[in-house]
Amino acid sequence: MLKAFWQVVGLPPKSAQFSAAHRWRFALPPDPLAESCLFESEMKVGACGDWCAGPRVEGAFLSGMSAASRVLGLLKPSELPKVVKGKFGTPFDPEQPE
Repeated sequence: MLKAFWQVVGLPPKSAQFSAAHRWRFALPPDPLAESCLFESEMKVGACGDWCAGPRVEGAFLSGMSAASRVLGLLKPSELPKVVKGKFGTPFDPEQPE
């Protein structure tokens, strides 16, 4: 995984000075929600986490992406941030058609 990391960031590999694994013992909620996140558009508040959209870090990530999508959906195209193309993705310009 470290080899892939260094390839993605485009920097020369360096040795890790410290490495540890941490297990999250509560990563398997007994009854996760079927929804990917909770979001109240009128109040502009949301909640996300590994207790939505499935357990583990993948569920938390997907839940966070879902909540972010809901927030971005509230913005007008002129309010959306423009992302400059870089090593980590393609540009997004809300004023340009896909």
